[in-house]
Amino acid sequence: MLGGEGCAARVSLGPVLGHVVALGIVLAGLAGTLIDWSKLSGAALPAFLLSLLLVVPAHEAVHVAVAKALGAGRASVRPLVYRKVVVAGVAVSFSNPLSLARWSLVALAPLLTLSPFFLALSRLEGALGSLFSASFLVNTAGSSGDLALLLLAASAGPRARILDEGDALRVLGASPKPWAVLLLEGVYAFVAALLVLGVALLTAASALGRSLDVAGVALVEYTRSGSGLSIRTGPGVPLAALAATLAFLLVRGRGRARRIMSALEAGCRP
Repeated sequence: MLGGEGCAARVSLGPVLGHVVALGIVLAGLAGTLIDWSKLSGAALPAFLLSLLLVVPAHEAVHVAVAKALGAGRASVRPLVYRKVVVAGVAVSFSNPLSLARWSLVALAPLLTLSPFFLALSRLEGALGSLFSASFLVNTAGSSGDLALLLLAASAGPRARILDEGDALRVLGASPKPWAVLLLEGVYAFVAALLVLGVALLTAASALGRSLDVAGVALVEYTRSGSGLSIRTGPGVPLAALAATLAFLLVRGRGRARRIMSALEAGCRP
């Protein structure tokens, strides 16, 4: 118990790591529509490596600054270790719980401040444009963990209070709801289906040497011209991925969501 509030769930990234990665892929795809990719051509690897050195401390510093301003108390910084052997980043914990509304501001702060800042600076020319384009992508995609934890915490309702332990959140006073886990399951299933179907259909179209469609809806567009070969997925792939996602959720989604919820609730037990 903390201040009379019982721990209802301990939300860590472990049980939802695949969902966080899938959400990061979605965010990276959306962010990628806003940058000039020509600035990363030929310099993508060094730009992304340098951006990690810039983004990781800046991202965590924004979390800390906003949390302390909102009353989260003393901050402690330590390595974020996954499965006791893999150093996955930096974990910042706080001594005081916050209301859901205040913790939501803490979770969203790096995405709402740093991403627009890096996007504006990505318009610069030369090496700086490359660096800040990569930084925009890294910070936006890297906010997937914050968004996933926020979704789970927010599903507990406005009366919940959040204690940030760095590598996990303690949700006090109310429990997260299964619909939030089910929504993350949907994102995970859609991204997985999109990748699998995309690769399989592109491979099939290349082997057959022709376009593929179902009921007049293009799956893969295969075109030969004087300048070479063009092959790309059509609108049928996301539609097929969506259908596969809905089928997955109907068949296995609720069971998987219940198991994840049980794991989150078990984290509060001694």
